[in-house]
Amino acid sequence: SIAKAKEETRKQAKIKKRNDSIAKAEEVLKMQRIAQRKKDSLDSIIKEQNRILDQKRKTDSIAKAKEETRKQAKIKKRNDSIAKAEEALKMQRIAQRKKDSLDKLIKEQNRVLAEKRRADSILQEKEKQKKALELLKKRNDSITKIKKKEKELAEKKYNDSIKKVQKDNQIALEKIRKHNDSVAKLKAQKEALAEIKKQNKLNDAKKEEQKILIEKRRYDSILKVREQEAKHLIALRRQNDSIAKIIEQERKELETLRKNNTQAQNNNNSPINKEDIKKQAMLERLKFRDSCHYQINEYDRFYNITTIRTEPYSIGNNLTVELYKQGRKENVFFNYEGDLGCASYLPNQRSSVKITLENNKTIAFYHSWDIECGETFLFKASLSSTQIDILKSSPIKSIVLRGTEGYKEINFIDYKEFFIDKLKCLE
Repeated sequence: SIAKAKEETRKQAKIKKRNDSIAKAEEVLKMQRIAQRKKDSLDSIIKEQNRILDQKRKTDSIAKAKEETRKQAKIKKRNDSIAKAEEALKMQRIAQRKKDSLDKLIKEQNRVLAEKRRADSILQEKEKQKKALELLKKRNDSITKIKKKEKELAEKKYNDSIKKVQKDNQIALEKIRKHNDSVAKLKAQKEALAEIKKQNKLNDAKKEEQKILIEKRRYDSILKVREQEAKHLIALRRQNDSIAKIIEQERKELETLRKNNTQAQNNNNSPINKEDIKKQAMLERLKFRDSCHYQINEYDRFYNITTIRTEPYSIGNNLTVELYKQGRKENVFFNYEGDLGCASYLPNQRSSVKITLENNKTIAFYHSWDIECGETFLFKASLSSTQIDILKSSPIKSIVLRGTEGYKEINFIDYKEFFIDKLKCLE
């Protein structure tokens, strides 16, 4: 820009110098013409005077001499008028040339100023783009940090779940050791121990697979985060299924031990107490319903908020439900292993979940998070205090899930009291 300005100044100086040269040449030419006119006029006057003198001499008449003098005065006056007119015309031409030169100079200066403004505008636009790119980079870095923290929390929760399962297994094993005195009980205890060790090995293998998955996710792009979260959710669901299988296996083993005890008591002519077995099963069921199982349950001192996310509870065929709370905002997640298209928040195709209770009250939820697409229908909606009160009032009768490409109605609910039992986990 500075170089252009210097070049423009040089051009303007050159134009001014040229205009000054033209003006000087015109001035010289003007003076020459005036001198020539004066000379011509003087020659004419001298010639005319000579003629008059000759005439006077010829005629020797005073009247003719006066007339001639009057004519000469008239001619002189006419010549003076012509000289003044030419002088005025010359001044007008000089003034017009100066005006044209000044207009051209102003026009050139305006063009230079416009070029400079355009260059400044381009520099400002580039600076804005640079700042926008820096802001976008900071935002992406922040998203990466949040995703990393979520991964670490998920891994910690996974490890805690494994430890809890191992601890429960140890407690169950201790109970077996205390109550089994006979050889048959000892054999069953060894079998249970072998099964627990086998399950622990499976859990260790899954833990190693989880570590590999987390390590892989660190190097994936942000665009794949959602897909990997869905996979992680499936892995957690499988883990829960695995835990449920362990509990079921332990229940079967305990049932086998009870049958062995019953057989031993029959052999010893001892009475069978079926009521104790029913009471034990009922106590286990009540304990499950009264407990809260969390993926995330921690307080963030930096943001001064508490984040809670329960384990996915199975309430129907291929359907699990999670409860989520961050700060004061409460949400409910429905995860259905079926192809219903996407979970969308767009008005023209918004996804929904409608729950009918046994008291015939109906509650509708609408997807309010980002669009989720995949083999698993991941529905996420806000949960109001009014909806919570209604859900606590009666067990579930049926659920209808609607995605962008279809819907699913579930009339058989395995865990009808889910909301009555688990909504307290958000408190």
